[in-house]
Amino acid sequence: MNVDETRQPEEDIENAEDAVAGPAPIVDGEDEGDLLVASHEGLLIEKNDRSLSEFYRWQQSGRLIVDPEWQRQYVWDRKRAAKLVESFLRDIPVPVIYLGRNEEGKYEVIDGLQRLTSVFDFFDNKYPLRGLELVPKYNGRYFKEIDEKDQHKLQDATLRTFELAFRTPKDLMFVIFERLNTGGIRLNDMEIRNCLFRGRLNELIKRLAQDADFLSCVNQRNLATRMSDRTLVLRFLAFYERTYQKAKQGLKAFINEFFTTYRNPSDDKLKEYEKQFRKAMRGSVTVFGDNGF
Repeated sequence: MNVDETRQPEEDIENAEDAVAGPAPIVDGEDEGDLLVASHEGLLIEKNDRSLSEFYRWQQSGRLIVDPEWQRQYVWDRKRAAKLVESFLRDIPVPVIYLGRNEEGKYEVIDGLQRLTSVFDFFDNKYPLRGLELVPKYNGRYFKEIDEKDQHKLQDATLRTFELAFRTPKDLMFVIFERLNTGGIRLNDMEIRNCLFRGRLNELIKRLAQDADFLSCVNQRNLATRMSDRTLVLRFLAFYERTYQKAKQGLKAFINEFFTTYRNPSDDKLKEYEKQFRKAMRGSVTVFGDNGF
């Protein structure tokens, strides 16, 4: 299937949001090249039709994670959200969503954040419907105020979902993430890793990216916009642990292997990483000031 055919207009809003924030800085060597992926007999993807009430129940119980850290924030305006609700009420097809199952058996939203959040907010009576053309009688009404039969219709409406199994090999998962995000501003390598390799190492990287010496030494605005700051931290840790001699299959494979192996390191290893990084950043800012990078 052509992934681009499933994209929603939410991309336009996301593009506008990024334009307002300003371009993310260019990190030298950010292009890690292609990833060599072993041959697989088909993708480990399940196709399901799930009701909106089921997704809502999952979200309420914490089984569905609609805001993984790599996802952009909810940016749809209420008129666009209302149009989506109207589509469900009038059986207008809605593009599929993509989920990834993690090791805890929970589902993380890969593509569909805007659509699902719009539905959940309406179920929670957070906004009234506006700008409806096909069911104008509901303009100005909250979910609790629409006819009971249409409340049930919304709850029973289904979304086609493509669900990536947790057993999907990480290198293949990485490629799938890249290709699912070809529309609008695609996810970069670090944003993908931030979802695939959640754990103690990822939390440490997030924390170290706020180190005062590191920020002074890098001296670039908007470095955190697309996780470019975390990319630099990750590379430091990967080369510290594995050394450049292990990077024989390309930088992308080298970093992914490090993240896979040390995803949840021991307390001692975490302390070692933090100590070495902060020591290096202190040395860099002492010698080079704000010109270290």
